[in-house]
Amino acid sequence: MLGVSVLVQVGARLDAGNTGRVESEPVGDAYARLPLTFVENRGQADGQVRYLAQGGRYGFFFTPDSLAMSLLEQDSATGVNLFLDFIDANPNVSVGAAHGAPTTVSYLRADSPAGSRRGLPTYGEVTYRQLWSGVDMAITGRDGVLKYEFRLAPGARVDDIQLAYRGADRLTTDEAGGLLVDTTLGTLRDTPPVSYQVIDGQRVPVASRYLLAGGSYGFAVGGYDPEHELVIDPGLEYSTFLGGFGNQTGAAIAVDAAGSAYVTGFTQSPTFPTTAGAFDRTGSASNDLDAFVAKLNPAGTGLAYSTFLGGTNFDWGRDIAVDAAGNAYVAGQTKSSSFPTTSNAFDRTFNVDSCPRCGIDQYDAFVAKLNPSGSQLVYSTFLGGFDFDDILSIALDGTGQAYVAGQTVSSNFPTTAGAFDTTANGEYDAFVAKFNASGSQLVYSTRLGGTDNELPSAIAVDASGNAVVGGSTRSAGFPTTPGTLQPVHSGGDFLDLFEGFVTKVNATGSALVYSTFLGGTKPDSVSDVSLDALGNAYLLGGTQSAAFPTTPGTFDTTFDGTSQSFAVKLNATGSALLYSTFLGRAGAGSGALTGDGSIWLAGGGGPDAFVSPDAWDPQFSGGSSDAYVAKLNATATALDYATFLGGTESDGAFDVALDPAGNVYVSGRTTSADFPTTAGAFDRVYSGDPFILGAEAWIAKLAVGPGTPPPPPPPPPVPTAPELASPAGGATVAQPVTFAWNPVTEAASYTIQVDEISAFGAPLILTANVTVTEVTTGTLPAGTWFWRVRAVNPAGTPGPWSQFRTITVQAPPTPPPTPTPTQPLPAPAPLSPGSDARIPPGTTITFDWGDVSGAASYTIQIDDSQSFQAPFTLEATGAASQHTASGLPTQRMWWRVRANDGNGVPGAWSPARRFEMRN
Repeated sequence: MLGVSVLVQVGARLDAGNTGRVESEPVGDAYARLPLTFVENRGQADGQVRYLAQGGRYGFFFTPDSLAMSLLEQDSATGVNLFLDFIDANPNVSVGAAHGAPTTVSYLRADSPAGSRRGLPTYGEVTYRQLWSGVDMAITGRDGVLKYEFRLAPGARVDDIQLAYRGADRLTTDEAGGLLVDTTLGTLRDTPPVSYQVIDGQRVPVASRYLLAGGSYGFAVGGYDPEHELVIDPGLEYSTFLGGFGNQTGAAIAVDAAGSAYVTGFTQSPTFPTTAGAFDRTGSASNDLDAFVAKLNPAGTGLAYSTFLGGTNFDWGRDIAVDAAGNAYVAGQTKSSSFPTTSNAFDRTFNVDSCPRCGIDQYDAFVAKLNPSGSQLVYSTFLGGFDFDDILSIALDGTGQAYVAGQTVSSNFPTTAGAFDTTANGEYDAFVAKFNASGSQLVYSTRLGGTDNELPSAIAVDASGNAVVGGSTRSAGFPTTPGTLQPVHSGGDFLDLFEGFVTKVNATGSALVYSTFLGGTKPDSVSDVSLDALGNAYLLGGTQSAAFPTTPGTFDTTFDGTSQSFAVKLNATGSALLYSTFLGRAGAGSGALTGDGSIWLAGGGGPDAFVSPDAWDPQFSGGSSDAYVAKLNATATALDYATFLGGTESDGAFDVALDPAGNVYVSGRTTSADFPTTAGAFDRVYSGDPFILGAEAWIAKLAVGPGTPPPPPPPPPVPTAPELASPAGGATVAQPVTFAWNPVTEAASYTIQVDEISAFGAPLILTANVTVTEVTTGTLPAGTWFWRVRAVNPAGTPGPWSQFRTITVQAPPTPPPTPTPTQPLPAPAPLSPGSDARIPPGTTITFDWGDVSGAASYTIQIDDSQSFQAPFTLEATGAASQHTASGLPTQRMWWRVRANDGNGVPGAWSPARRFEMRN
């Protein structure tokens, strides 16, 4: 007989039960703050204890014969002690630990220094080996959930497993199969046990339930094949809302190696949660849309950072990617001329055409790179022409170069020499562009389209720098290549037929490696693209075509008569389908590819969508759809797992991502106040405003696969203390004061403090978090002050403080007496150029106006907006009553002028005059 492990998982979340006890909530609170690691007992606890975990209101102690739990009521000394006893277990059981964690713990005793313990290692799992014959028990603590699972070797008996909660009043089960543990503080709940096997590529559930016997309990498990492993099903690790009062959507999600989730989307909420030190904490005024970028910690309990990203008009975050250093790359669309850009950016100018559609259809695309702490833009650039431009998807290569796919109506959309297509085709063209690592220039930019409309939805990049783009086109002449799967548009029975397309652009953007249509005789579209190491493309999308091509033996080859989602695997040359299947009655617009070729799907589903027997939520909850998460196996023959995730209103999942351990992260939008969230999650209160058809963004993590995921990579090193540079210790300085220090290699940012005492007590005179090595301030009061600096690494861990220095700030000089207010000077009279003058491009223009009595100088402003909002096209001050300008852009502009008196007090502006630089 093959050696196998049989695992039964019991997720021991202790929830407050419906007992009428007001004390029950703190019990759930205590478990919501459950630590993730366990420490070995080296004399800091009773000798029977082998490992322990302690917090402010709880303690967990692992002995050979029981798991002891000590829980305190919030704000009270009242508590309860429970013991999970192992009945008739092995008295010589081996208790060990696994999955070492990067943190250490110290126990310091002032009354007995010899009893102190320093630098004790911590672990992610405690294991009881041979607790019963052939049965191991493993315990982990994660995100407010204590999980214990049993691993049964061949010949081991499930009946041998017997446990009891000593100290509990009674044990019962609820309708869902959970174990209820009544205590003096309220009711605790162990979640139902679940299990399944994978046999011949199919997911086979195995029935399991609690089996009560008086004051003890065990498990009843249905028949299983001992030749195959019984594994743990996915569990909802965390689920949280993300938003403020109003309306928001989580449009896209990415995950770093440590399991932190990065989300972008849009919000109309002035109260959208932001974090101290974030790049922009003010946004969403007057119900305008702002993009946002939020990073959630690995436990889902808090924000590592959260920032607005936008200007004074509408902004959308469409897609997000994260590099190995934790920089977030966000792409989308903006209507804001004030959208923040950086000095090194490719394009800092909002590109707006002249009337008749000024301010109506003009949108620029943008790409922004945010540093790991979310405090600063590494780069931010516009991308577009005079009309409509939008980026729908972004991908990165290993060198930090960003590839984007989007849509443009602009005849002057920027393309590069040698690109595949530099000429406008139809009204809406697709484009593919590649930015260098600094965001300062385009490596290439090409159009992609025919004489009608294109809508690209997704982009992926292979190891050679080739970009694969998917979307839909209405152009029969969309560029395709010979020998591909479907080089000719399928036609159809009406004129506005959109057909899916898949195009692979070479690394220089100069040619198509392959390009093919994908569809039938009704509308079709490709919504997502993933690539494997061999270059095969995995495509998701939707179709209304009964003739959409499918392959035999896949999950669903029968068209349901309306519209369906599909999953397709296209070979590396774009010439053949490796598989193609419908996805039943569920929608799946986004996917994430696993190492074995399976795809995790995210979208929306109705009551008739397929769900697997072991679904986290097998019941449709209501509204137009529930969020839907499923896994398609590597051969597309089955959905190994499928579950709903939603409340009683409408919910949808918009994007999905995986961490290195294979856990699944999903983001989306919900209008359900009862959308499921988990204990201890960052935000469990729904804030959508129904009066503006508002909704809430959400983020969820599903833990997947057998066993404990591998530990996260080691944290970055703790930075050393900075060396202070200036001012020198004891220096006397005048305002403004510039504090400077030498850079620290491991630093991602720095914190500076200035205070009146060397202990630096709150409130401080000055504190600031910066990513540069100096801070200038002109607001320090006169006096003698202490200052110091420390470095913070990319993980947010601060290093030691530098040595402090003292400085003496001089009192500012006595200001001159305030001059007697004078009557503002009148507005000058504009002379030339005249109103609505048309001036050939490249002409040097002399702007002339009448003299104003008492004027010491004049200020002229020239701008492309009649409202004259900074930054202006030109602003200059001089003594003469005329100004000569050259090199003005070819577009419609306005000019105005005002006089300034001898004290520098400006007078009234002249009326604005309009002129155009064009032939």
